[in-house]
Formats: sequence, C-alpha cells, structure tokens
Amino acid sequence: MAQATDTGAGGRWVGRAGIGALLVVVGMASAGIAAAGAQDVAPDAQDVVSIDPATADTAAEPPPEPDRVEAEVEATPEPADAVAEPPPGPDGVEAEVEATPEPADAVAEPPPVSLDGPIRIVVLGDSLADGVWAGVYRALRRESDVTVDRHTRVASGLSRPDFYDWGGELSEFLASEDVDIAIVSIGLNDGQPVFHDGRWDHDFATPEWDEIYSDRVLQFMHQLVDAGVPTFWVGLPTVRSAQFDTRVRHMNAIYRAAAVEAGVHFVETRPLTADETGAYAAYLVDAEGRQRLMRANDGIHFTSRGYEMLGHALVDAMAASLGVFTDDDNDPA
Repeated sequence: MAQATDTGAGGRWVGRAGIGALLVVVGMASAGIAAAGAQDVAPDAQDVVSIDPATADTAAEPPPEPDRVEAEVEATPEPADAVAEPPPGPDGVEAEVEATPEPADAVAEPPPVSLDGPIRIVVLGDSLADGVWAGVYRALRRESDVTVDRHTRVASGLSRPDFYDWGGELSEFLASEDVDIAIVSIGLNDGQPVFHDGRWDHDFATPEWDEIYSDRVLQFMHQLVDAGVPTFWVGLPTVRSAQFDTRVRHMNAIYRAAAVEAGVHFVETRPLTADETGAYAAYLVDAEGRQRLMRANDGIHFTSRGYEMLGHALVDAMAASLGVFTDDDNDPA
C-alpha cells in the first residue's frame, strides 16, 4: 500500500501516513473532486507536525516583518477566518500592479522521463503546499507503488531568503533525497518587498523586484530540472481580496514565463477555482455536478474538498505529461 511521508524544514523525513502521491508542478490541468470535511492544519514555523491526509487543511500564516522574523517563527498561525492580506507598500497604500513580465524568449521542453517501478512524489512549498500534498495523497491513495511526501515551510516564499532560504534548502534536499516527481506550490507570501543584498529596497512589481524574483523562480526550477526531476509548478489560485488577487496574477505571469524557459510544467488553477465569470468563488461545482464549499474562511486556502479538487487536477496533469497513473487511479471516491 502507498505511503505518505512528512519532511520538516531542516530536510529530515519525520512522519509516515500511508498511501498516495504527490509533488511539484507545472503543465495542463483538468479537474476532479471528492471527499469531505475540512480541518485547518498549519505546522508551527519551526516544528514538524504530522497531518492526516484524510482530513488535512491548512491555515494562512502571514509572512514575518523584516524587524521581527524570530517572533513570526515562534508565533502560532492565525485561525482560518483571519484574512491574510499582502503587506502594504512603504507608504501604507496598496500599490496597483499593472505590469506583466514579458514571456521568455528561450523555450525549453521538459526533459523526457522514464518512470519504472515505485514512484516518489514530493510536494514543496508553503502552507498551500501542505493542503496540495493532502489532495494529491488522497487522489492516489489506491496506488500501491506511489509514495507522496512533502517538504514544506509555513509562511515561506522566495522573496524572503533571510527568513527561509529555499534555494539553499532545495540544494541540500536534492543532494540527499531521491525524487521522481516534484510538485511546487509557493508564492502566497511573496507579494511584498524583496529582500536582496541585505536590504528591502525593491517594492513589489517594480522592474527591480520582477528581475530579482524571476531569477529566484528560475533558479528554483533549474535546480529541479538539472537534477532530472520532472516538475509541476502549481499556479496560484483566485483569492477573495481584489488587491491581493492583482498581485497573485502578477506572480502567476512570472511563474508561467519561467516554466516555459526552464522546461517545467505549469499547472493553471485559476480557471479551476473561479466561477463562470472568472471571479473568486467559495462554492464550486464538484465532479458530481453539486455545489460544494471549496475555499476556507480566509479566502485564500481550501477546504478538504477543495484540496482534493486540486489533487485530482494535478494527477491528471502528471498523467497527461508523463504517462503515469490511469483514469481509474484518479477516480474521485
């Protein structure tokens, strides 16, 4: 029977749950759905917490401020009904984000992959990745030769390496762990000034911010591609706050362009998480045609059903791109 394993921030595998599959991202996605109940799960920033994938949900934890990183690391995550807004600009006014990064000129095809025998999927990222892990685990729970693990850090991202250095952490992780497929879900905490050369001089979506952040995204992707790991990058979903959603769309444009350049599969989630008008919706139609509550109270994260919907979409994307998993394996239950 398949098994799920949890990895803490330091790169040690500390828990096992039992089935499924999952990890890092990019490509085309369909949809799926199922399961029930929602339970918020957000491991403490420095402690590893075992999550039952049958009930797991995650709660938002806001990114730490530059002058009190340690306090945020020790803090308990806010409850799910607390809406996590992106940090305001230096003048306290939410900046309008109009610019969209130009698409990359160089196009890299994802490397050919041969997956024989047991498959290990690893999900990387922030609190949203915790829920994605649970969704993929449940979607692949009938697969006896698939292991779905996670290596996540709540409140982390790529804009604050002073808080958590994903570049260095990923390098150490890949040097010590075998990964067959990676699913990446990161970015919810990155709509803020970027930390660079010991300073926070570059506000969100400025040309300097775009350049620095794009370089970090590409570096993250290339680390996985260079290690021969087929990678699926999960696009950020719709969010309830219009101002925050503007930032989400800006970051998705960066991920999309970088995925083309690096040869990574970009999995679009906005169509999957929006209503017929393309707007945020808490209730969405499930695989059986019924309206279901899919989003958490914070307007950012998902319920258990919502994460299952994402999990099935990711399994579909992996099946279409890699020829792994059959439709029967991904049938909602």
